Amino acid sequence: MPHRVFPILILQSLLLIGFLPGSEADTASPCFRVVSDLEPADYLSLEIPVQVPLKPESMQAEGKPMALVYSWPEGKLYTRPVQKVGDRWIALLTGEAFARECRLEAVPQSAESRFRFEDRNGTTLDIFEGENPVLGYNYGDILPEGVPEDRRRSCYVHPIMGLDGETVSGDFPKDHYHHRGLFWAWQRVTIGDKTYDPWTLAGMKSRFEKWEIRETGPVCAVLGIRTGWYILESGVKAVDERAQITVYPAGKVGRIVDVDLTLEALGQPARIAGEIKKGYSGFNFRAAPRLEQVITTVNGVVSENSNMVPSPWGDFSAQFGNGERWSGVSIFQNEKNPLFPSGWCLRPYGFLGVDFPGTEFFELKPGEPVHLGYRIWIHRGQTEPGKVSAACAAYLSPPRLEPSGSTGGK
Repeated sequence: MPHRVFPILILQSLLLIGFLPGSEADTASPCFRVVSDLEPADYLSLEIPVQVPLKPESMQAEGKPMALVYSWPEGKLYTRPVQKVGDRWIALLTGEAFARECRLEAVPQSAESRFRFEDRNGTTLDIFEGENPVLGYNYGDILPEGVPEDRRRSCYVHPIMGLDGETVSGDFPKDHYHHRGLFWAWQRVTIGDKTYDPWTLAGMKSRFEKWEIRETGPVCAVLGIRTGWYILESGVKAVDERAQITVYPAGKVGRIVDVDLTLEALGQPARIAGEIKKGYSGFNFRAAPRLEQVITTVNGVVSENSNMVPSPWGDFSAQFGNGERWSGVSIFQNEKNPLFPSGWCLRPYGFLGVDFPGTEFFELKPGEPVHLGYRIWIHRGQTEPGKVSAACAAYLSPPRLEPSGSTGGK
């Protein structure tokens, strides 16, 4: 399919920049075209992260706020904030406006963060966008009153908030005390001749070790977490885990939260697998109490228990909170994941899970880290008005910036 110029819209307040045509900045700045294999009309109101390709010579303004500068058809120049995340630079694009080219500039405006972290009770690190809570990562042990001691756990995401302030994730449900918001765990982890079950917190648990990244900026909030899978009997760390959670601003339709995992066995191989018959285990979401609901995948609506049917995405939409409106949570699988697309564990009682690797064992080896990527799409409305399919397509085939062959101009 031929490349198409992908339109851009200011997600934040549009900042008018008074660059003069022919100025030194205008001729020295690297220019790009936004290209995509997707139809721009399908992505109205969807804010999509894109990596900004930078060369060493374009980073001369180290320490100054960076932005993509582009022009509207009427000739006015605007900026989109660019944020450094690790060794990458990220901006947000959408399909609502048109720009033929953009250029990278150092801008005089301060790049204020839209996000902040707040520690709660010495167990949970909450992420806020402005005054609105987005999600919490539970790094300390959590155990509500009246729940059995063996259900005590940490290293998972809860609560997760919808765009209108409703809680969409659940924790410690009475039908499955071990279900915990957004979490990743396996029912069978075999090391040597012994098998453990961190899925139900039996014999092995994840333990928080340290924060590797805690950064906020005008484009996203990034939380890097170092944890380990520890054998309870011996206290030995069997698997090293690094998780990076990247939270983007709420848009008109939805919010993106990217979760990237790196797993590596220590000492000796660790074999992971799901439940022996149904395959459940992997990357999972437990829904909050709700009224009406609908579960959907690329194969259509799922009204009964379903196991290991492949789909690149799964969505759980419901009337959360007071039930006045619908909202939903989707999980998208990264196409670079092993066994993509994996099957799903789908349950009308409130569960959405990626069955990786299913019933067969997958081996984690020392010195050979395995990477798993997922995107959470928190949206208004059900699957169709929440643009779940389009948002997943943008994750699997994101727009990109390519050098335009010019330097500056409109």
